[in-house]
Amino acid sequence: MKPITKVLIANRGEIAVRLIRAARALSLRTVAVFSTPDRYAPHTVLADEAVHIGPAAAASSYLNADALLAAARTTSADAVAPGYGFFSENADFADAVTAAGLTWVGPPAAAVRAMGDKVQSKAIATAAGVNVIPGYVGVVDGVAAAVDVAESIGYPVMVKASAGGGGKGMRVAWDRRDVEEAYGVCEAEAVASVGDGRLLVEKFVEHPRHVEVQVLADGHGGVIHLGERECSLQRRNQKVIEEAPCSIVDSGMRAEMGAQAVALARAVDYTSVGTVECLVSGVDRSFFFLEMNTRLQVEHLVTGAVVGLDLPMEMLRIAGGERLSLTQDDVRMSGVALEARVYAEDPRRQFVPATGVIGSYQEPRLPAVGKATRKAATPPADVITADRSGVSADGDSGLWPPPHLSALGFDNAGVLVDSGVTDGSLVGVHYDPLLAKVVVHAPTRAAAMAKLGDALDAYVIGGVTTNSPFLRALTRHPKVLAGDMTTTLIGEEYPNGFPGTPLSGAEVSAAVAVAAARYFGSHPASMSVAVRVEADGPPGEGATAGPREVVLRRVGGDGGGATPGVLQPASFSDNASVAMTSDLTSGASGAFITVGPVGERSLGTGAVSLVTTTVNGEAVTLQRLGARPYEDVGAVSLSLGGGTLSLRVRCPSAVDLEEVCARGAERAAAALGGGARGRVLPAPMPGVVLSVAVAVGDEVAEGDEVLVLEAMKMMNGLKAPFAGRIKALRCAAGDAVSFDDVLVEFE
Repeated sequence: MKPITKVLIANRGEIAVRLIRAARALSLRTVAVFSTPDRYAPHTVLADEAVHIGPAAAASSYLNADALLAAARTTSADAVAPGYGFFSENADFADAVTAAGLTWVGPPAAAVRAMGDKVQSKAIATAAGVNVIPGYVGVVDGVAAAVDVAESIGYPVMVKASAGGGGKGMRVAWDRRDVEEAYGVCEAEAVASVGDGRLLVEKFVEHPRHVEVQVLADGHGGVIHLGERECSLQRRNQKVIEEAPCSIVDSGMRAEMGAQAVALARAVDYTSVGTVECLVSGVDRSFFFLEMNTRLQVEHLVTGAVVGLDLPMEMLRIAGGERLSLTQDDVRMSGVALEARVYAEDPRRQFVPATGVIGSYQEPRLPAVGKATRKAATPPADVITADRSGVSADGDSGLWPPPHLSALGFDNAGVLVDSGVTDGSLVGVHYDPLLAKVVVHAPTRAAAMAKLGDALDAYVIGGVTTNSPFLRALTRHPKVLAGDMTTTLIGEEYPNGFPGTPLSGAEVSAAVAVAAARYFGSHPASMSVAVRVEADGPPGEGATAGPREVVLRRVGGDGGGATPGVLQPASFSDNASVAMTSDLTSGASGAFITVGPVGERSLGTGAVSLVTTTVNGEAVTLQRLGARPYEDVGAVSLSLGGGTLSLRVRCPSAVDLEEVCARGAERAAAALGGGARGRVLPAPMPGVVLSVAVAVGDEVAEGDEVLVLEAMKMMNGLKAPFAGRIKALRCAAGDAVSFDDVLVEFE
């Protein structure tokens, strides 16, 4: 190994930004590569140099080996860092990099090949004394063979790609039909993702938890593990929220899992950063080897936060020939870290990928440690909690925040956003939908979960739909709060997709009070205000059941000893506290509410504003959608807690007139109804048509697959919504389509 002076980052998005910052901390120069739409992306701007490598399609840019090596040559880079995804686990590319005389910032190609093939990796793991999943049988050749293997093992089984990862080419099969359907889909996704369509079938562990162990190895024989993290919150095998440490792992289990992970790394002469993934039984905590990821993981920051280590920086140091900066005895886990992955997708439309241009962007800014903050949620009393994180994992409570957090990029509230986007970023269909990761650290799991929810409330991404409301809902889910999680939890709890978050009565009250306070601030002579409120999301306990009018009356003082009925001084302004009475919480008049000074900052084009204040002394953060003033005739939309409220803020004398206008508007809307397009199949998401299974004149039954749409490397089979004859095809294989485009017409 030779020292590195300039590193080419063969990636994009948030991981490219993270690697550039790590390299800069080590005084290394950096070279970014970018496709045409990424010309002004954050990673392109941040690097010392940037090279254009091709058009949008990954195959012509970030997966173009010749273009990447040419960029390294022309810039005199002496190392290539792949991050994760793209070429990160491609042994042939690793060989090409070293053959060109460059340093590969990753494990040896031989280790990548050995662990990248799930069949070979299982054999190596078994020989190394690592627990493996029972019922493993090897690669299968064809659908019939897959069915035979599945039935010999016993259902349920997992059909999955032999190479690759990230949830691509993986399906659970519960019967013969599932296997037959899964085989083709898994094969196609595996080919599209990594160019290798080989599949295997193995026993599916029911009630599984996904727990992985981080390993670190240098080129001098040093191999250690950095403890475990849990990644059980997954949707379609894509991780959603990760945490470290795992709440059901004790010190003995951690030592055993770590020892097996280290043994596996030594068995393949591993160097660099790597992860050994395991399935853990939620019944008896037995664990089984799943696979080894021979690269940096997306969730590396939760491990970095609890052990105090910058893993991208360690990766670069190891590639440059240095020894590990710590021994196994030096590893200590302190506190709890959580990470939420923010994807460009619409959770209310079955999580279909979303596209657009980000028009407003603001990362969360929570109060520093010691200032007012929302109280941590607690699980219901009848839920048995597995949370043992009241102290750090090694039993040392210590002081918080640990000094290493700021070195990793956390702010003084213990929040870090690892982002690859900013205002003006284009979100298209060509790359993974991951936009950013919100990471938090706190002394306990309950505090970390509360903080993650607050950070998501304060994170503004305008112009493109994201899964933030869904992530926010998970942070308040009773099973998640209790640590009672499996990899099937999301599918079980949201079988029909995510319907939205019902807001509690307290959250509705807080939003209404803030809107009223803003109205009083701009109307110093007004003593009362009427707020018409309707909560978004499904009916639920404590949620608003429908439109209702709330009247709030301003009273004297700032809440400290104020007497209801005493008028507020006319000098009140936006920057002062306001005390009000209303029937918000109990349905009876007289409830007393104090709203502190309200701060509101318009972001980007003004389409989103971030609102911060306190309600009865508790910190509240809301997002206001749209630039409409609070006293305008239209609705004001406020978002908090993963849900949205539509409010109409008016003086009480205008309520009757507003109701008359609303009834007239409803009658006009009914008279103008219609607009049906007939019997058509529209595109449920933007993407590229991969194949069309029908022709004009064909007879189809309802539910027959008519075409396959590829979006962000996932194959989506679209089925006929009607039985009948194909009247017209509005698309062909290879066509790029937008949301709601008509694809097929039926007679």
